[in-house]
This record gives sequence, C-alpha cells and structure tokens, in this order.
Amino acid sequence: MNNQEDPIPSQPAQPLLPPNPTPESPPEPSQNMEPDKTHFQEPAPNSMASPEPPINPPHPSPIAPPPPDNTPASPAVHANTPGIIVLQWLTYAFWGWTVLAMSILTGIVLASFKNGKYMNGSIPYVIAATLVLLPISVVCDHFYSKYESHKKTGPSSIVMVIYAVLFALFCIGALISIVIIVVELFIGNSTWSTLMPFLFTAIIVTILYAATFLRTIHPTKPPWLHKAYLLLMVASVGVITVIGIIGPVENQRATRNDRLIDNNLSDIQNSINEYESTNNQLPSSLTSLSLYGDDQTLANSGLLKYIPNSIPPTQLSSPVTAYSTNAKPIGSPGNFTYYYQLCVTYKKAGTLGTTDPYADNSNANGYSSNIDTEYHPAGYYCYKGSTY
Repeated sequence: MNNQEDPIPSQPAQPLLPPNPTPESPPEPSQNMEPDKTHFQEPAPNSMASPEPPINPPHPSPIAPPPPDNTPASPAVHANTPGIIVLQWLTYAFWGWTVLAMSILTGIVLASFKNGKYMNGSIPYVIAATLVLLPISVVCDHFYSKYESHKKTGPSSIVMVIYAVLFALFCIGALISIVIIVVELFIGNSTWSTLMPFLFTAIIVTILYAATFLRTIHPTKPPWLHKAYLLLMVASVGVITVIGIIGPVENQRATRNDRLIDNNLSDIQNSINEYESTNNQLPSSLTSLSLYGDDQTLANSGLLKYIPNSIPPTQLSSPVTAYSTNAKPIGSPGNFTYYYQLCVTYKKAGTLGTTDPYADNSNANGYSSNIDTEYHPAGYYCYKGSTY
C-alpha cells in the first residue's frame, strides 16, 4: 500500500436534499439555495476524473407575450372625411373674420383716442361682432384640433393652402402699410399724431395675421404654437375690447346729446329760414316750426335755447327770392335779414376744433346763414344764425 497521498480529485456534486430526509430535518440553506462552488473547480493536472454537471441546471424563464396595442388610431386617418373638412373650413374662416373684426376695432379705438371726441357710431357693432366671433372660433378650433394632423393630404391640404395664402396676403399688405407710414414720417409729409393710429393698427394687424398664418399651416415645431395662438387671440380681443368699452363706448354714451345737437341743429336752422320766408318774421318759439324725428326730439329736449331777434333786422339793398316764387321788393317786410341765436351745452369740443377757419367774417356781428357744428368749444355755446 502506497502511503503517498494522491491528489484529491474534484468532489462530486452533492444532492440538494440529504438522503432519507425526514420531516423533522429541513434542508440546509446552503445546499438548498446554491450548488457547491467546488463543482466548478478544474481537476489537478494528473487527475483523470472529470466533474459531474450540476444537478437541476437553471432553465430560462418563459418570455411573456407583449401586451395588446390599444393606442387609438391616428387622427390623420379621419382628416379627409366630409365632416372634418367642413369643420376645418369653418375654423379657418371664423379665425379670419375674427382677425378682420379685431383690425377694424383696433383702428377705431386708436383713432378715437387721437381725436378726443368720438363720433363714429359703428364701434358697438364692431365690439359685438368680435365678442361673438371669438368664442365660435375657439370652439371650432377645439374640436378640429382633435382630428388635425401636421401633414395634410387631399382636400384637407387644399383648404389649408387657400386660407394660408389669404392670411399671408393680408399680413404682407399690413407690413407694406407699416413701411409706407414710416417713410411718410421720415420725409415729413405728415405728423406723428396724425399717423400714430395707423402705424400701431398696422403693426397689430401684421402680428395677428402672421400668427393666424402659422396656425393654419400647423407646423410640428414648436409644439406649444397652437396654445400660444389661442392665448394671443383671447388676450388681444380682451384688451382691445376693454379699452374700447372704457374709452370710445363710454365717450359715445357721455356725448350722445352732443351728437343729437350736431346732427340736427342745421335742420332746425333751415326750418327757421323757411318760416321767415313764408311769414316775413322769425318764429316766436321752436314749437311754431314743423319738425319731425330727431329734429323734434332736439327742440323738445330742453338742450336747445332759441333766442329770436337777438339784434335788430337789417334791410337789404336788393330784392330777394329765397324760399319764394316772387321777388320781395326793397322795403317790404320780406326784404330784411333777421338774426337769432341757438344756444346749447356741449360735453366735448368739436371734432375739428373750436374755431371755424372758413367762417364768413364779413358780418361784424358774427352771424351766418350756415351753421357748422364741427367747430365749437366744450360747454355753453351759442350759434349766431341769420336768415337769407
């Protein structure tokens, strides 16, 4: 027997469970959890034994099938249905009308602040149109954006091209207006106060139509462009409308009596001249005249004070035929010029100033047969009228 020790061969793998296990002897944790690491040692060079493969080799876990694709279909699939095309057309059209109403409203508001006294009665209708068009545009845009695709094809692309070209042309036209106004200011043909409303209006219109053009072509970048456009339109309409209400609309409400006077005072003067031509004297009061509509409203409102024969009449040196088929001989009752005054109280000064540069000053007393209500100061003022 050779007492020299042989190299120790690799130990065979131990079973995971001891032989003849009993319920009272649970398996060792080290044996149960992982195999012995000696199973993977290489044998000695002179050893002929080979390690046994590990018991119960691990098996790969089965691969779970991918979940079903529940992603909704792309909106582009439905972009060319008749209903969506109609909705697209209405969205672009209402945005175009909204920008147009905004452009008119901006010009009127800025011009009213420049003129001081607002006499244009269209601003309430423009504000009403803008406030109606904006919500309709937003609602149509909201529903259409659910089906809108960045890359349009077929009828959808045709509608987009038509409106994109229209908005681009309006934008370029406003831009040309800006350049013309700047040139006018540079060469000095007009003053800044005169051109200021037109310049700011053209700038605002250019921005709004440029933004509407970008909304129409609907580029992929930047992704926030659509929301920014909605915020721009809502903010613009809100600001201009508020300024219009607290400015021109309130001014128009405060000066409604001024407009009643300016629009009807010349008619009352003509009625006085007709009465004198027929009766060879001035009426004792305005109730003696045949007035209708707003003329009668002004005469009965207490806003107008009539002063007949404010100075003695003067005799004419030649016959007159005004409002008469026959000439009035010199010295006859009808051959006199009569003088009167129409006194009113204004909230604001006249639209063209306080003094008429074209007034006939041939009469030293300042009486005229033609009353011009565009020139007057604020407050109490008397027009000096005379018969023919």
